[in-house]
Formats: sequence, structure tokens, C-alpha cells
Amino acid sequence: MNRRDSIDQMEPVTSQATRILVVSNRLPINFSLGDPTKGEPEFVLKPSSGGLVTGLRGCSLPFTWIGWLGFGTGSLPKDAQDRLRAVVQRDYSFIPVFFPDEIASDYYNVYSNQLLWPVFHYQKQNIFAANPKAWAAYQAANKAFAAVVGEQYRPGDLVWVHDYQLCLLPGYLREEHPTMTIGFFLHIPFPSSEVFRTVPQRREILDSLLDANLVGFHAFEFARHFCSSCQRLIMDAETTQNGILSRGRLTTVMTDPIGIDATKFLKLLEQDETKDHISQLLAEFDKKKIIVGVDRVDYTKGLVLKLLAIEQLLKSHPEMREKFVFLQVGVPSRQDVEEYQDLVREVNGLVGRINAEFGALHWMPIRYINRSVDQPYLAALYAVADACLVSSTRDGMNLVALEYVACQEGRYGALVLSEFAGAASSLPGSFIHNPWNIGETAEVLYNALIASEEERRLKHRRNFEIVTRTGTADRWANLFIEELGKAYAASSAILAEKDRFGRTQAAELYSKASGKRILFFDYDGTLTPLVKHPSYAKPSRELSAMIRKLAGHANTFLYIVSGRDRAELSEWFSDPAIGLVAEHGMVVRHPDASDFQPMIEAPDLAWMETVKQIMGYVAERTPGSLVEVKTSSISFHYRECAAEFGERQANELRCTLTSRASTLPVDIITGKKVVEVRCKGVSKGAMVRKILYLLCVPPQTTQPPGSVQEVDAAIQALPGVGLVLCFGDDRTDEDMFEICNRLPTNRSFTVVVGHRKSCARFRMNTPLHVQRLVAALADLASAGPPPTSAAEREQIPPAPTPDSQQQTPPELAPLPPSRRRVAMAISPLPPSLIPSPRFTDREASDGSPLAHSAPSDIPKELFGRPSPRVPSSKTTGTSSTTAPIDIVTPSSSAGVGIPSK
Repeated sequence: MNRRDSIDQMEPVTSQATRILVVSNRLPINFSLGDPTKGEPEFVLKPSSGGLVTGLRGCSLPFTWIGWLGFGTGSLPKDAQDRLRAVVQRDYSFIPVFFPDEIASDYYNVYSNQLLWPVFHYQKQNIFAANPKAWAAYQAANKAFAAVVGEQYRPGDLVWVHDYQLCLLPGYLREEHPTMTIGFFLHIPFPSSEVFRTVPQRREILDSLLDANLVGFHAFEFARHFCSSCQRLIMDAETTQNGILSRGRLTTVMTDPIGIDATKFLKLLEQDETKDHISQLLAEFDKKKIIVGVDRVDYTKGLVLKLLAIEQLLKSHPEMREKFVFLQVGVPSRQDVEEYQDLVREVNGLVGRINAEFGALHWMPIRYINRSVDQPYLAALYAVADACLVSSTRDGMNLVALEYVACQEGRYGALVLSEFAGAASSLPGSFIHNPWNIGETAEVLYNALIASEEERRLKHRRNFEIVTRTGTADRWANLFIEELGKAYAASSAILAEKDRFGRTQAAELYSKASGKRILFFDYDGTLTPLVKHPSYAKPSRELSAMIRKLAGHANTFLYIVSGRDRAELSEWFSDPAIGLVAEHGMVVRHPDASDFQPMIEAPDLAWMETVKQIMGYVAERTPGSLVEVKTSSISFHYRECAAEFGERQANELRCTLTSRASTLPVDIITGKKVVEVRCKGVSKGAMVRKILYLLCVPPQTTQPPGSVQEVDAAIQALPGVGLVLCFGDDRTDEDMFEICNRLPTNRSFTVVVGHRKSCARFRMNTPLHVQRLVAALADLASAGPPPTSAAEREQIPPAPTPDSQQQTPPELAPLPPSRRRVAMAISPLPPSLIPSPRFTDREASDGSPLAHSAPSDIPKELFGRPSPRVPSSKTTGTSSTTAPIDIVTPSSSAGVGIPSK
């Protein structure tokens, strides 16, 4: 099944969503083949424990768990896999996923654990893990999970995907099931964007995660890093109050730290076996302080740093020797991986060296237990410890901290917690330390050991309240499910704000239209996706051909209404059948006309030098920005800048322009990653109004009306027009929408591309959907054959010749492309020392570069700190759509051509 054109066929989550499909890399089962000689069954299955198992145990909805059983299952014959599947479903109600062991090795050992795991934990990645074979295996494994989920899915089910091994799964599920409710929870840290972008397939991973309705993290900083990465790496991603808006879908982002089942540990403390362990430990370490550590042997757990801190404590506080003992449980992990083998050797060596240097016959400072321990013994360790030392260098949550708190009621032990563990933001009663600062860790541990009972009691009570009441595992699971329903509803609400405008609807309207068909298309973000640099948006051959074909239909008038300059549009769309409106309505080239005609006669462009200097000053201090100087407007592009920095600089620029240019005849408009200053009264809406008037006015009319009201009255009924379609994507298109919205709604349709707030009546998801619509309209046989001559086509007559009108001002003569890049200077300088910004044309008419220097003496008053921004009816941060726009009268013969008798 292919991805559908629309992803908006969603229905609100209701009580009929009776199941949760939980999808994780591993099922909570340990699998092995049985030994028939010992009377064992064919498959030996034993349940395993973990934080996710604990969290889901208290879930309010029934769930079906889907996952992998581990290595060895992929090599089983098909009939054996079928028998194993039946056993797992019968005994546990779980659904196993099978894929070949060779794929499993590259998927799990290589890509997941040698690339994603170290990068997400700020460690050096194995560069060989990014090989195409490992990436292909990661994709194949995620597709295998998607296939099993698809088999189990019923409409109304909630799908909850877990952790970094399945980052591609939301995308594969959304492709096959556009209406599915999908949640994703990451149980490890999400790194900063500077680190995450080292992953070769970073965009594919983010694109997939953004196909989920809800993405959850343990800590706010992880959610912040995720949003920042989306902003920097996904072109159309926009941050909202609740998440990320991309490709027409709202992905809610939440922070929801997982908890534990504290009751389980409280019950463990009541068992006789646990009490016996407690008595033995207290007797063995009589009158000594006990420090406990429990970790997997993993380089993210800071085991080496922890041991070095113990060594530093013994050195800096010799009085503590023989006064404490450090019990460290190191649970073996990934023992077949070379990096982990090296870590084991390093830890063993450190333990031996420290004990040899500071120990005695009757006392060793460190007791290292290099194996798993059972639950009663673990609870006993927690219960007798005066302090628990957690030194993770990066950790998603670290449940050891929560388990220790749960077992300390009545003893008030001190939790010495790494600031890099996710639990640090959830447990305010902890002694926080930086594990990378060995001396600091030693001092914090020392202060925790000597803290007064009252201090330890107050800190413990704060943590215990969270662990046992507000931060439990069942609360975590139920809160996520509740928020997933809200996230689905929020996404559905955005999609339902406007009716979808589809190809079928457009084709029917187009083929049935009697009279002229007028089509207005914005370019960037509408006909083509937004790109980092304006010059990258050149239309493809396919798009150009589709537009030429559509514009060639009889009785069809197609205009591309863009903010780009006339030379660039003319180069890209040279076919005279295509109407072009350049520079946000400053000039127009009508279909079958050869020249551009200006909107305003002899516009006052004296302001351009002042605005150019202001933008140049900001651009020199904004790496990646671009100043684009057009014939009658200037734009500041910051799409290639660091996201947050670019927005901040653009805001400063808007404030400066508003205060410094308030008396100039200009409008300041804000688009997607662009701030533009243009002549006042020039807008896409004003030009669209004129075009509609020229196409609707009766042929016998000799005098144009002299007011906006008269023009609106003339075009209100759309005489002779069967259809008006208007497409745009950002705020610069709103005035165009407003004009078209005043026309009869059965013949005029405004369409916004994307899901931002807009006055348009309809929407489409992406430029790709617009391109498909153009192709569908262009291929309509009922549109009639292309005209063979200009006489066969209703057209706008060319403008009067220069002999019968004033000459076009030199400023408005056709120019070569003039995208100008400003030289960058990162270090700010006082205005008196600012070098002249240079604006360099890409090319002159003969292909040679042109360079223009701004005045070397830039007035200091242009760049003083702007005064507080005051709203003004004359100049605002967006284009004005309510102020009257003057219509050129016959005396203004340099304006848009008016049909004559």
C-alpha cells in the first residue's frame, strides 16, 4: 500500500480505542532452546523484569506486546517459528517478530548499539557502524516490526513504540496507516542538535519520529534538544507551544519521567529473605558507613569516574579511611563487544589498585560484585546503605535512584545523583554532582555522609513523596496514554480547520467552468518546497512543463505571483503564455505580453539605500544570512542561519526597521525565514485585484474606476469568469486570499499550503500535492487544445507604447538577476569602524560579476539600539491588507495596461 495523498483522514480518539499495541525491541521474555535429554520443552521461556514491564503493569487499558525474542530465533525453520509464535501467544499473549539473524546482528549490535547508543549518550561513535549494510539492516528490522503491527492493528487501537532501536517504525506505520494513533517514547537521552547531526541518517530518523502523534522523553532537556534538531535539520519544521508542525502534521512533544512500582520494593523489605540479608550486611560492616552503587557495566554509567571519586575521597579525607565501605554491583552487559571488554578490564584494574593502596587486612574500601543479584539481596543493599552513588555521564532516567529512595523509608539515606541522569530533574531532594569533576563528586559524597539527620530526612521526604505517589510507573503509563489521545485530537483539529482541496475536486471545477479560468500560484513554498538558499528553488523540468501545458489551455489565464525579481521569473518561465507577477506585485507580465508593466508610476525608491545599510549591518553579524536587493524591494533571508540565532537577529532587524523607517514610504513584511521591505501600497492583493478587474471589465469600458470600492464592485460578480483558484503558503499571500474571498464562493477558491493560520478557505498539505494538482489540471482533455495564435485567445492587450505614455523610470527597467550576498563579519564593531557592506550581483547581462559598494561612512544613528516597538497603522511587521490601495488612473499611463476599445 502506498502512502496516501492525504494524511488527514483522522477521527478523534474515543472510548472504542480498547487496545494498546506496545512495540519494543525485546519482549520481556528470556528465550532459549530446550534440551530434550533433560526433559525440557522445545522452547524455554522465562519472564524478565524491567522498567517498561513495571510501567505497563498498571496501565488502564489492555495491551498486546509486540517485540523480538533475541538472537537465534531468526535461524529457526519456518515451522519452528510458527510453533514458537503459538507458544508465546498462548502463554504470554505476546506477539513475536522474526527476522534473519544476519539482519539482527547489523540492526542491533552495529547500527543501534555502535552508532545510535553512543551518539545519544554523547560518546564517540564507531564510524564503521554507519555503513550502508548496517543502515539497510536497521531499515529491514523496522519494516519487519511494521508488518507485524499492521497485522495486529484494528481501527481504534493505540500504537506505543519504544526506544531508539525503532526510530523508523512510526514512519513506516504512518505510510501504511494514515489514520493510526502513534506514540513514541525514548528511554535514553536525546542529544543536542550539534551531536545528533553527526548521525548520517539524521533526517530520515527525525522525519519518521515526526510521523508520530506524540513523542515523549524523560527530561525537558531531551525534549528541547529534539525540537532544536527538528528546527535545524527539517526544512519545514515549525515549533509550536506544544510540539512540532511539519508536513501538515502536529507532533506533540512531552516530558513524562518514568517511575517504578514502589510498593513492590516496600513488600520486598518485609520478606524474611530480605531481612536476613539486611542483618548479615549490618553485622559484616558494623559501625561503618555503607555506600552502594548498582549499574550495568556500560561506559555511560560512569563506573571509572565513580571509582576515581572514591579514591579522591580517601586522599582528601584520610579520616574517612576504615570508616566506610563502597559496595558496587556491576551487572555484566554486552560481553561480546570489545569496548565493553576493555571497560571490564579497566574497572577491575582500578578496584585492585585502590584496594591495594588504601586497604588493610581487616578492611577493603571497595567491594565489587561483578554479577547480577536477586531482588531480595538488592533491596537489602538499598536498605542498609547510608548513601547511593549514581555517576552516570548520560542517562535517560536511572531507575536505581528511584529504587534506592523507595527502600530508605525510616533510614533517610542520601542519594548522591549525577546531574546528567534524567532522574536529577525529578528528584529535588538529591545531592547533585558533576561526575566529570572528580574532586566535586568526592566532596559532595563526603558532605552527604556527614550530613545531619534532619537534613537527610527533609531531602529524603521530598524524594519519597515523588517516588511513591506522584512519580509511579502506572501514573507514567496512564499519563502517556491520556496525552496520546489529546495529541491525536489536537492533530485532527488542525487538519479539520479547513476543508481539504484535492485534485479530484479541482479537476471537476476546472472542467465544468464556463468562461475564463484564472489561476494564481505563489511560487516558493507553494509550487516548490522551501529551500535553504533562494537560488536552489529553480523549477524542475517536469514542473515547468506542467505549468506551460496548463497555461496553454484555451480560456485559461495562469499567473505565478511571487516575491522574486522579474529577471529570475522570466528566465525560469519564459513561455509567454504564463503570466508573471514579480516582487510581491510591483510589476506584472500578462499572458502573451512581452514586457513587464509597473504597478506604480515612478515609485519613490530613495528609501532603499537606508534600508540596505540597516540590513547589511545585521547581515554582517548573522552568519548564513543573505541580503537580496531587488528592483523595488530588499529582503533579509536567514534560512541558512542557526535557527534560534536567526530568529533573534530577524526580530532585532524588524524592531530597528520599524523604528528607523517609520517615516519612509515602505511596508515591512515577514515571511518564512525572510524579512522584506517594499514600496508602500504594493502587494500581491493589489495586483490580483487589478488583474481580476482587467479580466472581468466589459470590453466597452474605456475608463477604469477611480477607487478600490468601484473596482471591487466591478469584479464582485466575476462577469465572464467561470473559476478563480488562488494558492499560497505564507503571510505575504494573505492579502491575495482576502481579495479572492470577496468573490462568489462557488467560483472562487483560496487554498493555503500547509497548516498555518490563514484566511484561505481550503488547504493542501505540501507543495507536492500542489504539483500533483497542476499535473491533473494540465492533463484534462476537456480543457481544450492550446490556442494556435494570440488572436484565438482572450488576452490582456499589451501596454501602450512608449510614444503614448511616459517612459518607464530607469529603476523599473528589466534587470539581470540581482541576488546579492553580504560579506559576513562575526565580531561586532562600533559603527564608526564598520566596513562597508558589499552587495554582489550573481551575474550581469554578459555573465560578468558586478559589485556595488555601500557608502563607507554608515550613519551611526541607523544602528543605535532600537526604541521599544510601538504598533503603527503606517508600518507594521506584516503586510497591510486593510489600508486602501490606490488604483492607477488613465493619467498614470505607466501603470498596468487597461484594455482599450
